[in-house]
Amino acid sequence: MFTLFVVHLLGLSLTFYLFHNVGYSSVMASSIVLIIAGVVEHLSISNAGEISTILVISSFVGMSSQNILSSIKTLVVASFIATIVYKFSNDYSGFGGASGTNAFIAVCITYLIFNFSKLKV
Repeated sequence: MFTLFVVHLLGLSLTFYLFHNVGYSSVMASSIVLIIAGVVEHLSISNAGEISTILVISSFVGMSSQNILSSIKTLVVASFIATIVYKFSNDYSGFGGASGTNAFIAVCITYLIFNFSKLKV
């Protein structure tokens, strides 16, 4: 699980960096990470498919606004949550949108963790 977390953090950080620091659009930044995921998918390592899936999810999380994920701390927490959601999900094959849903859940939970005191209920 630690390996998946590290891969997730790397993919998220790369997407976030390309989007917010280099100036690529969120789609272009995500696409670069998705190309890397496609290459990883064809490597002859034991868990290439799982690593590829994690890179896809992390690229979606990395597309978030700096208003939502604003610090290294929030990136790490979002990576951790997305990795946990992935591990507890049953199946990612054949269901369109599972990776995006995972990313959405991770970003929402991260936002709530860091902004719960600011919410007016």
